[in-house]
Amino acid sequence: MYVYLAVARWWNFMRIVWPSLCPNSHSHTHYFLFALVQLMCFLVVYGTIVHCVAHYHVPFYFGISELSTAFLCLLANFDEELGVPGLADAWPQGKVIFGLIFATTFITCRVLLWAFFSKYFVSDALLAINNTDSSRDAARPWVKIFLASLTGLSCLQVLWLGQIILVAKEELGGMLA
Repeated sequence: MYVYLAVARWWNFMRIVWPSLCPNSHSHTHYFLFALVQLMCFLVVYGTIVHCVAHYHVPFYFGISELSTAFLCLLANFDEELGVPGLADAWPQGKVIFGLIFATTFITCRVLLWAFFSKYFVSDALLAINNTDSSRDAARPWVKIFLASLTGLSCLQVLWLGQIILVAKEELGGMLA
């Protein structure tokens, strides 16, 4: 199932997002980073399944932590340039509602729960790396890749939290003015 999810994400990216790149856009870097993240996702899923590593942690990182993304997708519909035309004007409270739900679920899932699950994942990963059982030697490089992926994604969580705080300040300032 997880291989299907990774392949489906990659296929949708290649089919829908990549062709829509605008040649004069400055966002090529964003699309490249998005493609890199999808590729890392695919590699992590592959390593998890083939080497039977980190199955306990998969439901959080590939499921629960993505809850905030669903609300971000709903919030994106209210964007003036890329969203549904006129939706923000027709239902201005919707942007506020979905913004609050997104921020709440992001902080809950991608900050608080992320730190909790990451602590235990890193502990388990370090035990796996330091284990001297030679029958699991092939899995050690994958566990190191998982740790590197977790480090990169954790840095992105902090960056995204900063962006959420900046946008929240801007939106609240506009509402109170």
